[in-house]
Amino acid sequence: MATLHTPEGARLILQIFSSVLLAILFLQSGIDKVIDRHGNLEWLAGHFAKSFLAGMVPLLVSVTARVLSLTRIQASVRRWSTGSSREVSSPTFGR
Repeated sequence: MATLHTPEGARLILQIFSSVLLAILFLQSGIDKVIDRHGNLEWLAGHFAKSFLAGMVPLLVSVTARVLSLTRIQASVRRWSTGSSREVSSPTFGR
């Protein structure tokens, strides 16, 4: 592992922080869409009322909920198949 005082270490820290930020952002958004489905559906229907997406809003919210569910299932299967909750190998970004 690279030390934190090198450009590689700084890049690693930046990748970790940005990955955590995006994971929190998308998970929170997806969970909110599942928990408050009716409120989100009303808001999105009003927001897209004058666009070509007006009739597809319920479908798009359902797709979002399914993607969130599949992501959770995939994460559980990955944990189960590796035998632990820790990541087996870290991805290599840009290498």
